[in-house]
Amino acid sequence: MKTLNQSRREFLGTSVATTVTAFAAVTILLPASSALADTVPTCAPPKNVTPSEEIIQNLRDLKNIWHGFPVDQLTHALQTATLAKRAGESSEMIVAALCHDMAKTISAFNHEEMAAEMLKPYVSSDVFNMLKYHGIFQGRFFWDEIDRDPNTYLKFRDQAWYDLAMKFTEIYDKPAFKTNADFDSLEKFIPIIFDVVGV
Repeated sequence: MKTLNQSRREFLGTSVATTVTAFAAVTILLPASSALADTVPTCAPPKNVTPSEEIIQNLRDLKNIWHGFPVDQLTHALQTATLAKRAGESSEMIVAALCHDMAKTISAFNHEEMAAEMLKPYVSSDVFNMLKYHGIFQGRFFWDEIDRDPNTYLKFRDQAWYDLAMKFTEIYDKPAFKTNADFDSLEKFIPIIFDVVGV
C-alpha cells in the first residue's frame, strides 16, 4: 500500500490528465477516520470560479517564478502573447501564447502537457499539440548544451501542426525574454481569454 507521500511524489511527475486518478488513489488509501482524509485536495472546481478566472489567477501566479530566465514567467507570457497579438494571430492563438507556460506554477518539468490539457476544451487539436510539444520544439535552440538531442522535434515533421509549432516557438516564444520589451498588460488580454474560454 502506498503512503500519502509516495502518491504525492508520483503525482508530481504526471500530466493533468492523470490528476484525478492520483488524488483518487490517495483518498482511497486513507482510512475514513484519518485526520488527513479531509485535507487531501480534490479535483472538483472551486465554487463560484469560472475556468477563465482560474486561468487568469494561474497567470498572475507566474509573477514570482523566474526559473533562471532574465524575466519572470508572467512577463514572458505577456511578451509572447503580445507578439502573437501584434502579428494578427487569432484569439485562440493569442490565448495559447499567453498560457503556454502557465502550468509552471505546478511543475517546470512537464508544464507543456499540463498547459495543453488545461486549454484542451477551448482550442483546436493543432493548437493543443503545439502547446503539448512546444518544449521539444524549443529544444532545437539549446538542447545540445544539456546533452539532449536538439533534433527531437523532427519526429513530428509529418504532423499537421508541425509548422504551427515551428512558428510559435521561433517567432513568439523564443524572443519573449527581453528585460526592456514593450508588451501589453494582463488586463488587455482578459477580454480575449473570455472570448476563447468563456466568461
